[in-house]
Amino acid sequence: MIACDRRDGQKSKLLIIIDQKASRTVPNADDFRQKRAKLQINTFLLAHDLHRDKSKWTGKHRQWLSKTNFSESCVQIVFTELYGHLEYLEARISHLDSQIEEIGRSEIYGPSVKKLRAFKGIGTLAAMLLILLFDFFAQSLACFELDNF
Repeated sequence: MIACDRRDGQKSKLLIIIDQKASRTVPNADDFRQKRAKLQINTFLLAHDLHRDKSKWTGKHRQWLSKTNFSESCVQIVFTELYGHLEYLEARISHLDSQIEEIGRSEIYGPSVKKLRAFKGIGTLAAMLLILLFDFFAQSLACFELDNF
């Protein structure tokens, strides 16, 4: 689950309260863009009286989307661009996640990432962010101490 807005935060809080395992990732700008792209597609489809009563963004829903055709060519072009942008964002997020995973397994970060991932709800991305923040604060503190010398 990605906590992107207040409602998602409330859901995460509820899951923690009732002690269910909630795997969370740190949302980034691409996650927000992906969520917005899905919202734009849903709004576009509703504006053209197309809707699917079943679950959205499943494999079957995506098949239905890929087969969706509009009678007007300009409307089809807009829909194709919206859907293509979503696919681009998903590919970008997947690529960035795999790069972060690879860096997290490196000789430099691997041991620390492994230790941090032992905590419930901490994935590789969160572990890498924590490591980099700790390093940043340590460097900032060292600079501060030098300036006051």
